[in-house]
Amino acid sequence: MPSKSAFPAPSRPISSSGRWPLREVSAIVDEKAPDDAADFKAWLRGIGQMVAEASLEGGFLGIGGVRVSEAEKATLADIERALSAPA
Repeated sequence: MPSKSAFPAPSRPISSSGRWPLREVSAIVDEKAPDDAADFKAWLRGIGQMVAEASLEGGFLGIGGVRVSEAEKATLADIERALSAPA
């Protein structure tokens, strides 16, 4: 498995064009599968959280790093807003 450094975290939160598909998915699942929508969105949020926590950011040789970087926290907040947006 490649190290996380092979896939560096974005230096800024996801763009509005990156949130649009999440909002569209949110609206579709709300319309087509309302009974499953909350669980599906929780699953998507969980994936984002697991990816953000996959390894330490910063530090040196695993010492002094943080579990979730500020950019990752901002991206998780963007994902939350996109999935919570009204249809």
